[in-house]
Amino acid sequence: MAAIIEEPLYASYYNWITLFKNIETPIGELATNIAGDLKFPKYSDSPQEILDYIQNSYLFFAGEHNSLLETFQYSWLLYKFEIGEAIYRNGKIQYANPKKI
Repeated sequence: MAAIIEEPLYASYYNWITLFKNIETPIGELATNIAGDLKFPKYSDSPQEILDYIQNSYLFFAGEHNSLLETFQYSWLLYKFEIGEAIYRNGKIQYANPKKI
């Protein structure tokens, strides 16, 4: 009998965020830009690496950069919530283990 290999539903932030492409929200706009960017670090699990990429790429200029960075930070936290590394407590999403950020 062959073994069933279970992969995480979202193997990376890229896989997760691109589910929102073409949706008319700030996260949807970010997702559409990321999905169309062939050089985006698709397999990175480092928020700093992705943030640095966004700041140094055309994505930074795609919209108001402050709102774009806020959208990324919020979407990163939602992604971590979705994969079980963040929790909902006291009316907001926060990292389950703040030392692991």
